Amino acid sequence: MELTLFGYILLPLCVAAILQPTWQLYLVLLVSAFGAATPLVVGGLGLPPGVIPGSLFLAYVAVQFLLGARFPGAPLAWRTLEPFVLTAAYAFFTAIMVPRLFAGSFTVWPQKLTPPYDIPVPLAPGSGNITQSFYLLIDSALLICCALYFARARFDVAQLLRIYLGAGYVVVAICGWQFVHKMTGLWYPEAFFYSNPGWVLYPGQTMGIVPRINGPFSEPAALAFYLSGTIFCCVWLMLRGFRSRMAAILLPLALAALLASTSTTGFAVLGTGATGLVVYGLAWAPPRLASRIFFRAMPVAVVSIAMALALSTLSARVEESIALVSQMSLNKAEGDSFAIRTRSDLDGLGVLWPTYGLGAGWGSVRASSLVPGMLANLGIYGCALLVWFAVRVTRQVGRARRLATDAGQLMGLEGLSAAILGQITAALVSAPAINALDFHVLVGALIAAAARVEHLAGLRYAEQRQRAARRRDDGAANDAGDAA
Repeated sequence: MELTLFGYILLPLCVAAILQPTWQLYLVLLVSAFGAATPLVVGGLGLPPGVIPGSLFLAYVAVQFLLGARFPGAPLAWRTLEPFVLTAAYAFFTAIMVPRLFAGSFTVWPQKLTPPYDIPVPLAPGSGNITQSFYLLIDSALLICCALYFARARFDVAQLLRIYLGAGYVVVAICGWQFVHKMTGLWYPEAFFYSNPGWVLYPGQTMGIVPRINGPFSEPAALAFYLSGTIFCCVWLMLRGFRSRMAAILLPLALAALLASTSTTGFAVLGTGATGLVVYGLAWAPPRLASRIFFRAMPVAVVSIAMALALSTLSARVEESIALVSQMSLNKAEGDSFAIRTRSDLDGLGVLWPTYGLGAGWGSVRASSLVPGMLANLGIYGCALLVWFAVRVTRQVGRARRLATDAGQLMGLEGLSAAILGQITAALVSAPAINALDFHVLVGALIAAAARVEHLAGLRYAEQRQRAARRRDDGAANDAGDAA
């Protein structure tokens, strides 16, 4: 067991906030910006950055519930969480049983895709079932406890959203530092940012004269995955008319960092998000929001692209590099990497038939994108439970948006929803699962905020009915007095 420099900085902060569970979750959001770092190396593997503050938060909440503490909006949050609890229980069950029931019946791509594990192997119980179940356990517990604990009176969802945007500033600052380092040789603490030995790093990558930026993450695709949530959040807050200076300044910085990564995942997410925004504006958006989309957002995007192309013509080398990046991104489907990724997805989907829809068991298969990965590991039945959970969350948030009376509550609901959608979009493009702790904190906080809004609306409705009943009683008493 080895404590890293990152751990020496993180542990005192966790101890200082030992009795402040809200600050523990803020730390989870902040340290998730250091995706390739680890506070503690155990047996050659590094703990994810948010595990320590997340565990302290879980311990505090567990003690609170054992002491009998209950929170007003928790029943509403629990009703939304029921399908997720069933999904997690199903995943744990399949991780234990399915690899043993169907051992050797077919081959799967293992979780660790490094030699000699870079080829399909016969299905069997393995370390992937244990490690992925551990990640699922802490992710699920964090989501559930966050949703239940913060369904209380003093939960400021807008403050949590500001902390999330602050973490985005940390990421783009490190990306800028790395860019300057690659261009000028300025000192850059790689040993601090990339202290997790479990990650394979790709330093020194370039496209033409353009250095590829991965920031505090292991690769450009991981950076693009993180920034997708940040960009979606900032764009949606701007379109919804919220006056958030943090989001307004962060948006161009995050876009620049995403473009500097030259990640195909990032480009695909931007294209998918822009297309979805246009479709939403044409089909479902209210008139005022549709006008913002087509008369503000789209012209700004077009002008930005035109300015970038104009600046590129000032230098032949820059123009050549941009052309190279575009060509490599468009020709991605012709490379060996794409062929391997496609094969792994198809092979993952192929396990559904021999297992009668059960899947290969949680942690048994590594796919290339979210849908094949979830179907291969959870099976049809587990994914149906997950879809049920998504529908419940969507409906609850929709009700809360209509009932919210406070601008901070509404901004929190809108911003968290957009950030979650952005990360899901990136996962649909090129991630086999969503194991990030900050993602589960955002989902839990969104459920808690929506439950709290519904609870307050119920209290207001009950108070109005009591007032109406008192008025009726007073009127009946006055009528009786007049008759007497």
